[in-house]
Amino acid sequence: MSVDIPWHVTGFHPTYKMQDRPATSPATLKKAREIGLAEGLRFVCEGNIPGSGGEDTTCPGCGSLLIERIGFSSRLMAMTAGRCDRCKLPVSGVWG
Repeated sequence: MSVDIPWHVTGFHPTYKMQDRPATSPATLKKAREIGLAEGLRFVCEGNIPGSGGEDTTCPGCGSLLIERIGFSSRLMAMTAGRCDRCKLPVSGVWG
């Protein structure tokens, strides 16, 4: 397994035939993200918590915002040709 594989921790929302269970709390998603990062994963994102900041991808080298996500929208911020614009750290993935 590679530490560069993105892990998206997505919150559950009760709907249709599963309305008898509670939604995943933002605190639970934040804790899961923190655990993944503490275990050495480089790209862990929270899902279904728009505007939390935990949805974004930051550079593991310098902390620059690489990909900004809000809901289902995303945009590249500080990355060119698969490298962080600030510290030039390579970012695994298919870019282009």
